[in-house]
Amino acid sequence: KNLTVDANINGKSRCAAIATYNYGTISGCTTKGTIASAGRGGGIAGENYGTVEHCANEAKVTSSGYNLIGGITGYNIGTINCCMNRGIIENTGSSGTETGGIAGINYRTISNSYNLSAVTGKGHVGGIVGEQSNGSVINCYNTANVTSTGSATLGSDTYPSITGAIVGYNLNGSFTNCHYLSTLTLKRSDKD
Repeated sequence: KNLTVDANINGKSRCAAIATYNYGTISGCTTKGTIASAGRGGGIAGENYGTVEHCANEAKVTSSGYNLIGGITGYNIGTINCCMNRGIIENTGSSGTETGGIAGINYRTISNSYNLSAVTGKGHVGGIVGEQSNGSVINCYNTANVTSTGSATLGSDTYPSITGAIVGYNLNGSFTNCHYLSTLTLKRSDKD
């Protein structure tokens, strides 16, 4: 609670400045610096199963390998409320899909949160969430550019290049009262 972490973190997977896995409550924390991983990385938590609230990420979050990176968390199956991202989010890996300003993928609830920095990846890329499955995004906004640099290959699956100012790819989820002021860039393949 109420931590500020300024660090340069470089690891394989699930890298974050506050918690690798969060099953509790992270509140009032700020992260700065850089977080580089091969995937499942976030400014606050690599994976969130609990609650992240009133937190800010200012760190640059990158992946040169796999999917699931976001400003707050790479993988959200919990609750994110009143959080903001001001760090650049960039996934350059060939499997670098599900990249978002707040979360790479969302299965539960993200509310009252916003993104202010550029989000770039392959496949599914969104200003708030890269991919959403049965989750909800409520009262969120994005003011930064969102770019998908081409399709992503993860195992035997191909994820087409899809961008969204709020949610890149939405599967049975909802978003309510969300706004954006940004530019979307979409490339069909790495050759475009």
